[in-house]
Amino acid sequence: MTTTVKEGKVELLKKKLGKKWVEMYIRLTPGSVHLYEDGMIKPPTKLIDIEKATIDKNPEGIGKSFCFGISIENNNYMFAAENDADQINWVEALNKCVGHEPTPPPGWDAQGSPSSSSGGGGEGR
Repeated sequence: MTTTVKEGKVELLKKKLGKKWVEMYIRLTPGSVHLYEDGMIKPPTKLIDIEKATIDKNPEGIGKSFCFGISIENNNYMFAAENDADQINWVEALNKCVGHEPTPPPGWDAQGSPSSSSGGGGEGR
């Protein structure tokens, strides 16, 4: 069984949508962030491997309160929490999960993609 360290609603900066903030539900497990568009009703739409990530509490140039970022090689993910306390909790939880092997959700393979036998949707990486 996958250990959940923290889960909840945050906003994600979607650059493909012209830098638009969208509400997402995320589930944090050791080594992974699971992104859901519809709560946890459907399989996650994306799995972020944070084994070698850097966590930033206040990314510069975002222009939004309570932001935190995840940087992995050339990929940057920007999130916004609901308040200061929630931002601190997310950053602390993320820092605890960095350095662990990724934990794929049920029905996903170790490469972060829905396994063909699960029938689950999602874009993977």
